[in-house]
Amino acid sequence: MRVLPPLAALVLFAGCAHRVGSTASVPAWRERPGAVESRFYYYGNNRGLTVLTTGAIAEQPVSRNVALTGQFLVDHIVVETPASVHEDTGNQPTGHMHTDVDIVTSASVTVLGGDRLEKTRYEGTLGTNIDTSIRDAPTRFQPSARVSIEPDYQSYSGRLRMTTELFQRNTTLAGFIGFGHDRIDPLEAPMGDADRWPATHDRINGGVSVSQILSPRLVLAAGLGLNYMFGNLSNPYRRALVRTTLFPEILPTTRARGTLYANLAWYLGWDTALHLRFGTYLDSWGVKAVIPHAAVTKDFSETVLVTFQYRFYWQTAASFYAFRYDDLEPERTGDQRLGGIHEHQPGLEVAWTFLGRQGDFGSLTARAGYRLSLIEYRDLERFVIGHIALVGLGGS
Repeated sequence: MRVLPPLAALVLFAGCAHRVGSTASVPAWRERPGAVESRFYYYGNNRGLTVLTTGAIAEQPVSRNVALTGQFLVDHIVVETPASVHEDTGNQPTGHMHTDVDIVTSASVTVLGGDRLEKTRYEGTLGTNIDTSIRDAPTRFQPSARVSIEPDYQSYSGRLRMTTELFQRNTTLAGFIGFGHDRIDPLEAPMGDADRWPATHDRINGGVSVSQILSPRLVLAAGLGLNYMFGNLSNPYRRALVRTTLFPEILPTTRARGTLYANLAWYLGWDTALHLRFGTYLDSWGVKAVIPHAAVTKDFSETVLVTFQYRFYWQTAASFYAFRYDDLEPERTGDQRLGGIHEHQPGLEVAWTFLGRQGDFGSLTARAGYRLSLIEYRDLERFVIGHIALVGLGGS
């Protein structure tokens, strides 16, 4: 990806890295450094999917209590699948690989005829951090707006987040509320289904979290997030298999989703910390999931931090999901991500602050990491092996 080459990233770092004059002559807000970080991710698996993601996030103080924030990223998606005709679809010529895993994002098309799909998604977020106090409690307001654009899908959303610190900053409370609007405009409307497109759907979301310092070595946190979607939630390219015939996907027009997590951070000594996290998910479509996660971080010096992590994901199928339907049901889908899923994901990440001290003016930190994703789609009896690589550079 050529969107944010290393030279451009270094120019951004340089723009945030300088003090002006002596400490006495510098405004108080300039005593806080700006910060920027760029990252590049590669994902590839054994089912023909490659995703390249590059982006940057930056924060720059503009006054004593206000900082501007921005984030930009680009996803480049390539799907390479041999064109074929499957007997279980009545020998219909279709690019939808129904007997394979649907390995693209909800916002992306599946392969429509031919053996290759390539598309790019652009996303930008602008926001503000406003620091104030409420009854002597340090409080931050964070309004932000986000836009995501790709050839057949546009997404717009806004969010307001508030964080406050209580009891001599030992307790942190946070909450957010947001709204989003998406528009789906397929490049080619599905045959016999053109009157449903283009279409839109909307969402309202919110959440709360609390973090409590229990001791100098122990921090406990918990949170709850809720999301309500309504509108046309179907994918115009996806098909459901009814006996031996493919029919357009039809999903419910509403979906309520919730997630709950608890997190424990424990300093073990020897420059080592243990992070334990347990998350749960459920929605009105009958999907339930549990997501335990563990990570160990170790300082090998003042400049090198290594993180070992393992994540497990277990999911049940939606109430209306079936690999093959016996009758033409009013709700039907071919999306394997609504079926039963298991995933194991071990990983390793290294951060090296090779210039200055992290968070100080003029510091630079490099990151590199690797994760292995082993996903089992139980209804298909099929495994997807994914490789995720990360490189990044951040500074202030």
